[in-house]
Amino acid sequence: MKLKSILCVVLLLVMGLSAMAQRKQKDETRFGLMGGVNISNVRTGDLDQVKVDSKAGFHAGMFVDMPLIGVVHFQPELLYTQRGTKNRIVGSGIITDIETKLNYVQLPLELSVRIPVAMLTVDAIVGPYASFGINGKTTVKNHIFGNYAFSDVFEGDLSWMDTETSDGIFKDKGDMKAAYKRLDFGLRFGAGVHLFRRLGVSAYYDLGFLDIRKKEAKEVLGTVKDELSAKNGSFQISCSIAF
Repeated sequence: MKLKSILCVVLLLVMGLSAMAQRKQKDETRFGLMGGVNISNVRTGDLDQVKVDSKAGFHAGMFVDMPLIGVVHFQPELLYTQRGTKNRIVGSGIITDIETKLNYVQLPLELSVRIPVAMLTVDAIVGPYASFGINGKTTVKNHIFGNYAFSDVFEGDLSWMDTETSDGIFKDKGDMKAAYKRLDFGLRFGAGVHLFRRLGVSAYYDLGFLDIRKKEAKEVLGTVKDELSAKNGSFQISCSIAF
C-alpha cells in the first residue's frame, strides 16, 4: 500500500514538473537557423509569344521566435534568398531564352497561430516582407530555326547562335543600365509544423506587390505598358532548428 502511495506521489511530481517545463518552453524566446528551396518566377502581364517558367534557388538565414499571446507567435527573419525567372520568346525564325537571377537580402515579419496537436504544433503563417536586391545576372541565348539564312540545320531543329550575359541587374554597369529596382515588398502566407518548438518544416508563398522592372528597361523594350510589369513570386519549403 505504501509502495503504491509513493509511486502515485512520484508520478504526480513528474507530471507537474513536465507541465512546468513545457509551459516554460512555450513561453521563452528562441533563436534559430533556417534554410530551404525556392521555386520562383517574375509575374508579368499577358505578352504574346512569351512563355514564363519557374526557376529553382535556395534561401538561408536566421530567425527569432517570440511568443505573444496564447498560441500567437511573432517571428522576424533575416535571409539570403534567390529569386528569378526563365522566359522564352518566340519570334519569326528565332527563339530567345532569357534566364534572370535575382539575389536578395530579405526581412520577413511573420505572425503565426500555432495549434497544439500532441507533441506537434500546426501553424498558420502570414506577414509582410521587405527585400533588398544585392546582385543578379541575366543570360540571353538566341536559337535560330534551321531553314533560315546563317544556319545549316534541318527545319524545326534549333542551333545555339549567340549568348549574352549581363551582370547589370540592380545597378548600372558601363553603358548598360540597370533593369530592376533594388527594393521589393510583399505578403507571405503559408503553413507549417513544429516539433517541441525546435524542429520545423514550413511551406509558404511570397507574393510581391511592387513592379520591380525599371521604366528605362521598359522603354528599351519599346513600351511602358502594364504588360511589361515584373513582380516577384516564390513558393518555398523551409526547414528550421531553434536553440
